[in-house]
Amino acid sequence: YNTMNGGMLRTPGEILTNREAIESMKRRLRYTIARYGAYPNLFAYLLWIEINVVNPSEAARVAWHEEMSRYIHEVDESRHMVTAEYADNGDRPVWDIPTVDYTQAPGYDHYGFLASLQGPAQAFAGIPKPFLIEEYGGSWRGSTPSHLALQLHNGPWAGWNMPLSATPMPWWWNFIFDWD
Repeated sequence: YNTMNGGMLRTPGEILTNREAIESMKRRLRYTIARYGAYPNLFAYLLWIEINVVNPSEAARVAWHEEMSRYIHEVDESRHMVTAEYADNGDRPVWDIPTVDYTQAPGYDHYGFLASLQGPAQAFAGIPKPFLIEEYGGSWRGSTPSHLALQLHNGPWAGWNMPLSATPMPWWWNFIFDWD
């Protein structure tokens, strides 16, 4: 996509506003949906990871999510859910888009384990959609194995006692496989 490589974008943030990039993304989504949409184990389509790092404009992020989530709902015959992802709690206008089906946030241990889950849960409490902690476990900077093991063990228990739509999903899945 970069102009230095023959693409159409001068800056990364233009990926949300450049018409050619948007149409390219739709073609990629159409292929992905045609290829994997019938799989019964496909839960949802996540449009982007940490999109607020890509483009600082809330208006651009809202317009892009609105167009892409609507497009997925138009072409996905299996009617999978669609969501977004941010490095923080995201943009309320994105979560209010009718074709964004559920909300999610990361829950990393910045201020203590329970606070890392309770903070996002409280921030999303007023949004009438299901809410998930889509990744958690230790610090995003890493943790000791014993600290991480404790948090991975405690995550489901904490999730069952909070207003979440599912138990928190651990990010450190490779740690689980290595120690299983």
